[in-house]
Amino acid sequence: MAPGTDTIGSPSQPPPMTKTKTIEFKNSAAWAGRVRRAAVLVAMVASVWSSGSAAAAGDDKRLRVAVIVAGSADRALLDRLYGQTSDLDVELVDVAVSALEPNLRGRLDAADHMAASRGARVVVWLEVASGEADRAAVYICEPATGRVFVRELRGEQTQDGVRSGPTGTATLEAAALVIREALRALAEGVVIGVRRDELVPDSPPPSLPAPVGSSPEPESEPEPFRLRWLAGVGWQLAFDGVTPSGQQAVAVRLGARTDALHLALVGAAGLATELRDGPSTLELRRHTVALAAGGTLPMAGSLAARMELCVGVVVFQRRTITAGAGLQRVAEGTAPSLLVGPEMALSWLPPFAGGRIAFEFGAAVDFVPGAPILGYDGGSGFEPRQTLWRIQPRILLGVVGWGR
Repeated sequence: MAPGTDTIGSPSQPPPMTKTKTIEFKNSAAWAGRVRRAAVLVAMVASVWSSGSAAAAGDDKRLRVAVIVAGSADRALLDRLYGQTSDLDVELVDVAVSALEPNLRGRLDAADHMAASRGARVVVWLEVASGEADRAAVYICEPATGRVFVRELRGEQTQDGVRSGPTGTATLEAAALVIREALRALAEGVVIGVRRDELVPDSPPPSLPAPVGSSPEPESEPEPFRLRWLAGVGWQLAFDGVTPSGQQAVAVRLGARTDALHLALVGAAGLATELRDGPSTLELRRHTVALAAGGTLPMAGSLAARMELCVGVVVFQRRTITAGAGLQRVAEGTAPSLLVGPEMALSWLPPFAGGRIAFEFGAAVDFVPGAPILGYDGGSGFEPRQTLWRIQPRILLGVVGWGR
């Protein structure tokens, strides 16, 4: 048998020449159908991406907010903000840092950088005071307008006369409410806060002592590198030019990601697809295992674009179900091949998930150089009947989640 070929059965005698002519005619008609299906697929993908681009180009009402997390109190505040802003058109972005900058100018400069790198309009952080003052302050910075909103908070007094501290539950709830109302006002176009040049540079507000844990060094610390796990599951449909409705599969992925890049091991378990050739019936499955590397580009609102390159192996599994007259059934067989190709997906991050889950619709193009040829193997040689495409388009639907 020739390399890259597969068989349906072995005929007892060579097929007549008229049968070969009929096959050639059917193949020409089949190619016309394949072209139509490919055109429909291209139109679907173009429609999805054009709508996403239009959304990115237009004015989006969703308010993207970067929340600086430098400790356990900030994490507790962020958890409360997810609940407080669940009914608002707001997207919260978790930005973890080792510590706040040592002075106000450094913190404002860091907020400018975070807003630009995260595509955020607003940057929020909490400063906790040390010493006898026992106070905290909420900062809401809007770099594009150069305005800063500051609200000082005191620890709540308990029944026994002792204050709960600036990071107590009551204080964090009050901070979350302050931030919620400020974000709602910004979303409605209200101007809040004061101009940055009205604040005293290189120092906190006069009524607020320096934050706990601030260091005297003026240099800005880079944001720490964060590696988070990711996992996903979905459905995909590959078009191979032979199966009438394509080959379906259940797909999974497991890997790690940073804020912008990801690396994952992806696999797909193919579902059985029947392929008929006259009285003969063949069952075909398409399985894949690949390594995917790429990145994610934020778009308008809660949309993002995922782009990656996949390199791996595809295995076609064949089983003869029925054989026509004069044909003999053969044992099951497999045909492996290299798989290389790009994959792109439009991701939607729902607000209720806190930016840790994405629903995706995407498209890919797989290059399969060893795509098998299906046919009959007789004593006089191999008679090809169907050839799978070497370029196989693929569409997919799925959900992906990752840790903080």
